[in-house]
Amino acid sequence: MEETCADSVLDKVMKYSLDMICIIGADGKFVQVSEASKKILGYDKEELIGTSYLELVFSEDLEKTIAVAQNILNGAPTNDFENRYVHKSGKIVTMLWSAYWSAEDETTFCIARDATQLIQAQKKEKEKEAFYEALVEYGSDMVGVLDENGNYIFVGSGISRIMGYPKEDLIGANVLDHIHPNDLTSVQAKLAELLQGDRVAASEFRHRAANGEWKWLETVGSNQLHNPAVRGIVVNSRDITARKQEQLLLQQKEQLYRCLFSNNPDAILLEDVNGVVLDVNEAQLKTSDLPASEMVNQHFTSFLPDCVVDTCNQHFQQALSGRVVQFDLEVPFPTGESKIYDISKFPVVVEEEVVAVYSIAKDITPIARAYDTIQRQSARQRIILESITDAFFALDKNGCFTYTNSEFERLIQVKGEEVKGKSFWSYFSKSVMGQHFRQLCASVKTGEAVRYELFHEPLKVWLDVKAYPSEEGLSVYLSDITKQKQIEEQEALGKKVLELNAAPGSTLEELINSYLVGLEQQQPDMLTSVLYLENNRLFNLASPSLPKAYLDAIHGVQIGPKVGSCGTAAFLKEKVIVSDLEVDPLWAEYKDAALQAGLRSCWSLPIIGSNQKVLGTFAVYHQEAREPSTEEFEVIDKAKNLLQLIIENKMTEAALKLSNERYNLATSATSEAIYDFDVVHHTIHWGEGFETMFGFSRADLSNTSESWIDNIHPDDQARVVASFERALLNPEVNNWQEDYRFFSADGQIIQISDRARILRNKKLKPIRVIGSMQDISARKQYEIERENLIEELQGRNNSLQQFTHIVSHNLRAPVANILGLTDMFKSPNLDEQIKLAVNEKMRVAAQNLDTVIRDLNQILSIRGSIGGIKEQLVFTEKVEEVLEPMHLELTRHQVNIQTDFKAAPSVFTVGSYLYSILYNLITNAIKYRKPGQETEIHISTRTEGDYVVLTVKDYGLGFDVEKQKKKLFGLYNRFHSHIEGRGVGLFLVKAQAEALGGKVTVQSKVQEGTTFEVYFKQ
Repeated sequence: MEETCADSVLDKVMKYSLDMICIIGADGKFVQVSEASKKILGYDKEELIGTSYLELVFSEDLEKTIAVAQNILNGAPTNDFENRYVHKSGKIVTMLWSAYWSAEDETTFCIARDATQLIQAQKKEKEKEAFYEALVEYGSDMVGVLDENGNYIFVGSGISRIMGYPKEDLIGANVLDHIHPNDLTSVQAKLAELLQGDRVAASEFRHRAANGEWKWLETVGSNQLHNPAVRGIVVNSRDITARKQEQLLLQQKEQLYRCLFSNNPDAILLEDVNGVVLDVNEAQLKTSDLPASEMVNQHFTSFLPDCVVDTCNQHFQQALSGRVVQFDLEVPFPTGESKIYDISKFPVVVEEEVVAVYSIAKDITPIARAYDTIQRQSARQRIILESITDAFFALDKNGCFTYTNSEFERLIQVKGEEVKGKSFWSYFSKSVMGQHFRQLCASVKTGEAVRYELFHEPLKVWLDVKAYPSEEGLSVYLSDITKQKQIEEQEALGKKVLELNAAPGSTLEELINSYLVGLEQQQPDMLTSVLYLENNRLFNLASPSLPKAYLDAIHGVQIGPKVGSCGTAAFLKEKVIVSDLEVDPLWAEYKDAALQAGLRSCWSLPIIGSNQKVLGTFAVYHQEAREPSTEEFEVIDKAKNLLQLIIENKMTEAALKLSNERYNLATSATSEAIYDFDVVHHTIHWGEGFETMFGFSRADLSNTSESWIDNIHPDDQARVVASFERALLNPEVNNWQEDYRFFSADGQIIQISDRARILRNKKLKPIRVIGSMQDISARKQYEIERENLIEELQGRNNSLQQFTHIVSHNLRAPVANILGLTDMFKSPNLDEQIKLAVNEKMRVAAQNLDTVIRDLNQILSIRGSIGGIKEQLVFTEKVEEVLEPMHLELTRHQVNIQTDFKAAPSVFTVGSYLYSILYNLITNAIKYRKPGQETEIHISTRTEGDYVVLTVKDYGLGFDVEKQKKKLFGLYNRFHSHIEGRGVGLFLVKAQAEALGGKVTVQSKVQEGTTFEVYFKQ
C-alpha cells in the first residue's frame, strides 16, 4: 500500500514538475523523463527515452559536458552545472543541471531547469553593475567614500586617473590633508554640515594632485553612513581646474578690457542697436565735458552738434549692418574752435547678430593741420621743383617714379604721366642710361649721396647726376652739362697743346695743326684754318681739312677792306662773319674757289698780339650757309685766344733763346758764379761760373732754391736764409749781400761773398733776384790768421803781465826773506840756537823760491809749445791710470767715481796734458768734498761741433762763481783757505786746454758742487 502511494506521488512529480526530471543509464541514454521535457526542449518524453543525452547537447558545450559527466560517474555529484541544449525547433536552450550517480542502480538521477531567463536576468544585473562601475571608474567625475572622520575607505579609479594617486596611497588617508590651506576651513565646515544631514550641495575647493599641482574640484557629498551597503560618506567630485582657469582668464580679460576702455586716450562709446549709449570712458567724458549721467542711457546724437548728426547716423547704420566704418569728422565747439576726429565704429557681433556698436574717436586735429601744412609745403615744393633749372625725379623704395618735373620731361623727352608708378630700371634700359646708373643702386643700399657724370647717348647730352637717398626712396637731380663738357674738352685740348708747346723741339706749325685737328674732332661740322701775316700778306700756317687747291688760291693774299673774311678781318682788326659767301660782296673775287671747295660760310677772327699788332687770322668754314650760335662763337673766341698765346709764346721763345745765348756768352766770360732766381716760381738758373767755381754739373743740379740752400754750411744756413727772406719782404731793399760758407761738389768748404740785385713789380713784390757768388776763401783765411795772431799776441801779453806780477810778488818775497836772513848772519852776537832757527827759515824760503821757479818753468813750457805728440787716447784707460795711485785715498774718503764715455769714447790729444787735466780736476773734487759724507764724482764725455767735451762734476763745497770769476783760473788763487793747496791746479788746467786749442768752463754753487767742462779741439 505504501509503495503504491509512493509511486503515485512520483508519477505526479514527473508529470507536474516545472523542472525536467530524468534518469540516465550508464550508457548515457534517457531511461525516464518527466513531462517538463516537452516544455523545455520540445520533445515528448517518449521521444527522449532511449536517446543519448549527448545528441541534444549544443556542439560548443559538448566537451565540457562530457568532462562533467565523467566526474559524476566517478562519484562527484554536481549542482548548477550549466550547458546548452538544442531545442527540437533548433533554438538553443540554456540548462542548469543537478546530477547524482547511483552506483547501486547504475543510473544517474538528474534535474534540469530552463535557465534562459535566469541567465538573461543575471546578465542584465551584471551589465547594470558594469554600467555603474564604469560610471564610477571611467566617468569624468571622481567618486570616493569617506568615513565619519574624513578618511578614504573607497577610492574610485577616477580619483587615481585625474589626481594621479594610486588607490592604495589614498585608502586610510584623510581628505583634509590634501586640501589647500586657503580652502581648509570651508571644507571642514561642509563635512560638519554633511554629518548633520543627508546631502551637501556643490562646493569648490583646491585639492593637491600627486605631482603637487593644485586642482580645483566641484564636490557634492551624500551621507550614506546609515546605508548598510555603503556605511560611509559618498563624495562625487569633478575637476573644474580648466573652467576655473578660464574664469580667472576671463576676469583678467575683463579687467584688461576695462583698463583699456577706461584709460584709452581716445574717446569710446558703447551704443546698443537703437543708438542708446550703454557706456563711456573717461576720455569721452573729458572730450564732451559732460558727466556720465547725462550721456549713459541717452541717444548718442543728443550731445552732438546738429551739423554732424546726419553723418554720424549714416555711419551708425552702416556699422549695424556688420561693417567696420571709419571716417573723419570735423566737430565745431561752442567756444568757436573746431576739432577733427578720426572715428571708427566696430559692430559687436554675438551669434552672427549685431548687438551693439563701439565708437572710437581719436583727436587728429594736430595731424590733420600738419597734413594740410604738408600739403601746402608739398605744393610749394612742387613749385620749387618746377622752377629749378635742374631736371628732377623721385623714386620710391621699390625704384618706381613718384614725381618728375617739367625740366626732366623736356631734357629726357618723356611725359611724367608715362613714367609715374613705373619702375625706373624697367623704363630706362641700360642702353639708354648706361652702366653709370648702377651707382643709384649703390646709393640706395649704402644710404649715402652720390654724384657723377654720364653721357646720354640717344640725346647726345652730358648729365651731372646728384642722388640723395632718404627713408622714402631716392631724389635725383640732373643737370645738362653738355656745354660745360665741351668747354672742358676744349680746355683739355688747349692744355694738351700747351704741354706740347712746353716740350723741347716743338714747332709752331705742328702745334697749330695739332690744335685744329682736335678742335675739328670736337666740332665735326667745322673746318678750321690759321693764316699768319707777313708784310701785309696772309700765308697758310695750318688748315688740316681744307682742300689744297683752295689754299693755293688764297696763298699770299694781300689784306684789304674787301678781301674775303680773313683778309678783311686782318685789315680791320675785327671779326668778320660771312654767313653765305656766295652772295657776300667781301668774297666777290674768291667765291669761285671757295664754292669749288664746297665752302658756303666763313667766320674769321684776327689774332692780335699783346703789342696790338695782327699776327694772323683764325677762320671757321662750314659747308652750308649759316651764322654762329652764341655757344659756337664762345668756342671759336676761346680758340682764337689760345692760338694767340701759342703764337706769341713761340715768338717769345725764339727771342728768349737768342737772349739766353747772349747771357751764356756773358756769364762764361767771368769767374764769378752768376745766378738768376725766379721768386714767383722758386726756380734758379746758374751760369757757367757756378760749374767752374763749385764743380757742380748744371744739368744734374735741381733748379729749385733748395739747390742753393742745401749746400750752405749748416752753421750759416739759418742766418743766410733769414737775411735773404728779410730782404725780399722789405719793399725798400733792392740790394742784398752776405758772406758765408758753401760746399763744393767734392765736399770742400768755400768762403764766398754773395751780392744780389732784387727786381720788384709795380706793387714792390719781388719777382727776380740777379746775383753773383765770389770765392773769398783766400781773403777769409788771411783774416782768420790775422785774428789768431792778434789773439795769440794778446794772450802772450796777458801772460807777460801775469809773469811780471808773479816775479814782483811771488819771487821777491822769498828772495827778500833770504837777503834779510843773510844779513842776520853778519851779527857777531848770534847764539847757536838762533843760528839754527835762521838757517831753517832760510831753507824754507829757498824751497818756496824753488817751488815758484818750477811752477814758472812748467807754465812757460805750456805757453811755449804743446810739448808732446798727439795720439788717439781712450778716456777709460786714462782715468784708470790717474786713479790707480789714488786707491787708498779714494777708499779712505769714501769716494765713488762714475763714468760715462759712450758719447765720446776717445780723443786725439797729448797724453801728458790729458793726464794732468784729469788729475787736477779729480784731486780738486776730492780735496773740496763735504766732510763726513760719501763723495760722488761723475766723469763723462760728449761731442759738440769740432770739440770733444770732458765733464767732471762733483757735489762738494762749491763756490760763488760770480764773486770769484776774476781770479778763477789765476795762479796761486784759492777759494777755501782752510784746505791746504797752492792754487796752481786750475791755472794749469786752463793753460793746458788753451795750449791744445780748447777752453775750460765752470759752473758752481756753494754747498751744491762744481762742474768743469774741458773742450778738446779735434
